[in-house]
Amino acid sequence: MTCAAAAVSASRRSGRTAHARPAEGIETVWYAGCSSRRRWTTPSRQRSETMFLRRLVNSGNIPLCERVLAFTHARHQVLTENVANADTPGYRTKRLDAATFQRALRRAISDRGRSGSAALVLPDTRQFRSDRGGRLTFTPVTEPTENLLFHDGTNMRIERQMAAMAENAMAHQVTVELLKGAYDALNSAVRGRVS
Repeated sequence: MTCAAAAVSASRRSGRTAHARPAEGIETVWYAGCSSRRRWTTPSRQRSETMFLRRLVNSGNIPLCERVLAFTHARHQVLTENVANADTPGYRTKRLDAATFQRALRRAISDRGRSGSAALVLPDTRQFRSDRGGRLTFTPVTEPTENLLFHDGTNMRIERQMAAMAENAMAHQVTVELLKGAYDALNSAVRGRVS
């Protein structure tokens, strides 16, 4: 017999109404015939637990690492597109400037520290924008045409693109390791274990 069936059966015998999922403000009643020890929470408690976890996750380095990962992922896509189009006549190199992103990130970190807010809000630039949920959207810029180098109309040096890809991959890997460490520490704290 399931927990809900045991509760309904017991409520019929006692004349009390049993709820399979309690409404807000209703306490859960456990019956002797119920083998499950699951505890349902009220919607207000779920909201407060969700808000607590969101504050816990958003207050440390996790949002910073997430923004850096989003940037390195988008930059890797732009760099691979550049390399894939190395032999395409007339192709103009696109870029997401790491220095611009780093300046915006530094500014967002200092603004977060001054305001005391847990939110990490990056200022919008030509290359990236934040939506209301804090997700970044990227718009690569095209290199100026005055940098034309080759007879086919391209302005790309494959060596620079490969070096930028290696640098970007290293930044991505370091950020993944930092984020993994932050999540492991958070997981240990939630479970009450010391690592």
